[in-house]
Amino acid sequence: KEHNNGALTSAAVMNGYPGRHLHWLCAASHASTARLLAAAPEAEFAWALYCEERVREYGFEETAPFHFINTLHQARRALLAILDVRLHTGDIDVKEAADLLSRETGMDMLSADSEIRFILLNPGLHTAALRGREAIKTLKRQARRQMRGKFNERFFHDALLSAGFLTGNTLRKELA
Repeated sequence: KEHNNGALTSAAVMNGYPGRHLHWLCAASHASTARLLAAAPEAEFAWALYCEERVREYGFEETAPFHFINTLHQARRALLAILDVRLHTGDIDVKEAADLLSRETGMDMLSADSEIRFILLNPGLHTAALRGREAIKTLKRQARRQMRGKFNERFFHDALLSAGFLTGNTLRKELA
């Protein structure tokens, strides 16, 4: 159920190419070892979410299973961000959160429990990744406005990837 063609294609985009694997390869080439060691995980996941969105916009994998899985993943990520806050404020316990995730997204209980435990080990990650994806899109719009006709999406992506795992204002300053 979880490992169908749509899910595998989505995982390849987000975790392989052009997703997290590519980001790690490019970031590893940065001259600063300290920057690589201090990588912000939300930046890594933000890039993966951005890639998922971009490949859809480019028309990659125009199949119903891929679109269904992408829509399901978006709903899951939204719920995981909400559950992250609820878990860390004590509004819901682990079992209730896993039950809710399973019931609302069709995820099996073992996977749902695993996702909830991941949230506990990585507080704020899901929310930060969603916010980071929006920050990348904002930065891209700003670059497009500033560069006018000289803007090149490939150049923007290369600059973003080679900057490493920076977030927010730090990334903005790096690419300015």
